[in-house]
This record gives sequence, C-alpha cells and structure tokens, in this order.
Amino acid sequence: MMSTFLRTAVVALVGVGSLLGAGPASAVRASNPVVAVAASGTYTCVLQRSGAVSCWSDGSPGQLEAPPTPTRVKLPGPATAVAGVGSTVCAIVAARAWCWGRNDKGQVGDGTTQDRGASVLVAGLPGKVRTVAPGEYGTCALTSLGTYCWGWNRWGLVGDGTTENRLTPTAVVGLPGKVFDISISLLHACAATDSGAFCWGRNESGELGNGETVDEPHSRPVAVKAPTGDVSSIDTTTEGTCAVFGGRPYCWGLNIYGELGDGAGTVTNSPAPVSLPVAVSKVDVEFHACANAAGALYCWGKNSNGQLGDGTTASNPKPVAVQGLPGQVTEFAVGAGGRTCAVVDGAAYCWGNGPLGDGSKAGSLTPVRVKLPG
Repeated sequence: MMSTFLRTAVVALVGVGSLLGAGPASAVRASNPVVAVAASGTYTCVLQRSGAVSCWSDGSPGQLEAPPTPTRVKLPGPATAVAGVGSTVCAIVAARAWCWGRNDKGQVGDGTTQDRGASVLVAGLPGKVRTVAPGEYGTCALTSLGTYCWGWNRWGLVGDGTTENRLTPTAVVGLPGKVFDISISLLHACAATDSGAFCWGRNESGELGNGETVDEPHSRPVAVKAPTGDVSSIDTTTEGTCAVFGGRPYCWGLNIYGELGDGAGTVTNSPAPVSLPVAVSKVDVEFHACANAAGALYCWGKNSNGQLGDGTTASNPKPVAVQGLPGQVTEFAVGAGGRTCAVVDGAAYCWGNGPLGDGSKAGSLTPVRVKLPG
C-alpha cells in the first residue's frame, strides 16, 4: 500500500542480498532522525532525514535471506520516499522513480518481466514524481504531469480503460481534478482527488465502494459513494479499502478480521464509519488497520501477533489505543505480516510479529525501539 503519506516500504524478495549492505556509519547517526516507517509481510524499513533507508527481514521460509536487524539499502542517491506492498519496492530519488524486486507482471515498469535485484529507473514516466505506490501485481505513481499505473491488468488494475497488461507507465483515464493520494493493492486501486475518492479494478467484495458488488473488471475509475467531507487519505488492502473523509475514517469491502473497524464484522460495498469518534489525518490498512489522532495511534482488526499494540492477541473490530509509545506519533505503517511501526520523536518503534529491528528476533505485544545502523 504509497502516497503523500509515505506508504509501506519493503525490500524485495528477489535479490535482497545484493540490495542490503552496511552503509557508512557517518550516514546514519543519532542526529539523523527517522521521518517515516514502512512495514510489509516480510520486510520492514525506515527512512531517515538524510535519505538513508534501512530495512530488515523476518526470515520467512521460502524467502531469500536478509538480515534480521536494520541494514542500509543501496540506492542511486538519497531517497525522499520508499514504498512497497508485496515483493516489489520503489523509491523516489531526485524526483524520479526507481523500482526493484518481483517483476513477473511488469511491476517494476522497465518494459520487461525480469525480476530485478537492483533498482532500475521506471521507463517513460513523465514529469517529476511526487508519489510512487507499488502493489502485488502493479504499481502507480503521481507525477507533476498526471497519474500513471502499470503491471498486470486482468481486472482493469491499471485504470487505462483496457485489460491489456502494461509493462511501462500508462495514464489512468477519467480521474477528475487534482489527485493527491493513491494506493494499489492486489486487484484494485484507489485515488483521492479534490473531486472525491475513485477506485478501479476488481469489485468482488465491494472494495471499489460504489455501492455495488460485481465480480468483473472496472478498467476506469468509478466514484466512491463518499460520505460528507473531503477525502484526505486513502489506502487499499486485499479486497478492502479505507479512507479519511472530513477527518473521519471510513472503510469498505472484505471484513474477515474486523479490519473495517465498524464493530460489526460485516462486509460493505460503500464506506462505513470506523467506530472512532475523534478526527484523524491518515488511515493505513492490511488485515489490521490503524489511524492517528492528536498524536495518538488507534488500531483494529487482526491481532494474532499483538499488532494492535494493546498488550493482547485478541482481534478487535473496534479501535483500541496503542499502549507504551513514549510520545506523539508523527508517522506510522501497518504490515500484512502482523506488524505495526510508528515514528515518535524521530525514533522508530515496532510491535507485533518479530523481528522488530531491536536486535532480537522476538516479537512484542507493545512497542520496542528500532536500533538503526551506526
């Protein structure tokens, strides 16, 4: 799940050994605070003010080996953003998009389907890149010249009005107004614009939010049946979506673990309010979800690894406050692997399924501080 809010960053399952390597100690130090965190199924990353990116792996069976402790990622320059959802990762360096990792569907955007163990420049992406958002089967980007997607297009995931696979960026058609947030998941994508929220792709579980549940391709964006208030943040997960409208979080689609946060555990094909009576600025969703409000962090949904941060492993369809964070949250990210991370006072904290970047392989039901190299 990346946007103007930095989305989930991971290190690719392909070529991890060539991507991770200790950088110079001078590049990462106490005076170089963390500005964003990102968590995915297997990998977790942090971005520091200098543009340094450090990542680690949980060593899941079948994955290429990578260090269980934070290690510098090799990039062509200082990054301003990193993001990834599945096994493809992208970074923004000097307003250009670089991607690497899994590329069997053309997710990397270099015109091939060859997996990439090192970052390659996305081919033909016009304008200055503001946001890049990889997904499991495709990738989207916001640039100074428009909105573009590429990859597998069986369900209209690319949003160009066709179901033809695209190995390089192609413009999304029919998005009105200015687009300022975008997210792409397994089989659908969504965008937040100054004209409302729009989604496209598959709609088997109502994840497009247009009031319908039709299992057929939607190759052009359709309007979400939005509640009152402008949309300010949007995020997608497998057959589900969450967004912030008028400062309030709403979710729709599949609701297996209570990830819609409505307290009922029911599937809905249009936005349903999360049971959180406070204004929030961002929502992030996988099989669990979190939203920040007034410096605090609230999470709901699946909790088998303690990823809700309430000190238990009981899943909850209603938001609970994360316990044990030492200050106000400025950024956060959730991962499908049962992990949540947050930035507090320039330091990164993670909880849930380990390793959590603290030097051990253990998980934790409450936040632990990430130890960065150097």
